[in-house]
Order: sequence, then C-alpha cells, then structure tokens
Amino acid sequence: PGSGDAVLECYDAAGARLWDTRLPARGGWAVSSVVIDGNGNLYMIPRDDSTTTMRLLSYTRDGARRWQFDFYWSVNHQVPVIGPDGTLYCTAADSRDGPSYLYAFGPGEAPDPAWVGRLKP
Repeated sequence: PGSGDAVLECYDAAGARLWDTRLPARGGWAVSSVVIDGNGNLYMIPRDDSTTTMRLLSYTRDGARRWQFDFYWSVNHQVPVIGPDGTLYCTAADSRDGPSYLYAFGPGEAPDPAWVGRLKP
C-alpha cells in the first residue's frame, strides 16, 4: 500500500502476519478500535478526511470485506460495541449540537440496522 493508506492486519499469537487488507479511503485516516463478534467477524468505524461520510465496516475473520454502512453525519469516532446477544451498537450525531442516534445491527445483519433510536433533541 502507498503512503497514507490504512491497512487492517491480522497476526497469530506468535506474531506472524496472517493477512492484510487495504481499507477504502482517499484521505487522512483515523480508525476506531476493532471489535470482534462471536463468529470472528471484525467491525470498525474509520474516519476518512476526504469525505464527511462516516462508515461502519465489517470484515470476515479472513480479511474479506462483508459489508459497509454509510452514515451521512459524524459518528464522533465512537467504538462500536457488541451486546451479549450479538447485536452491534454504535452512535452517530448529525452535527456538534444536533440530535444523536443509537444504531443497532442484529447478529449477522448487513448492512441495514435493525433499528435506529434518537437519543437527544
């Protein structure tokens, strides 16, 4: 990968690289912590400075992209969370002072959320 590219890499317990995959972006990058579900699928919310669109990305345990969900407002670079039943949760806000929303993606669902709830006015 070229300079400025973001790369997701997987290593085994001994430190040997198992695979890597380039993440989709053109601008500067910042990536939330990666969370892993019970099936080994990975989820993250990268921030791509070349766009205002924030993304929730999902990859298989082997590094293949499963799906992408685009938020059309800031996600405030939150770390997604997986509940005990496998539901994936993340928050988003449409502006610094605007309403916030909680998104829930059911286990194995992709890429549409099972529900969206408004958190504040």
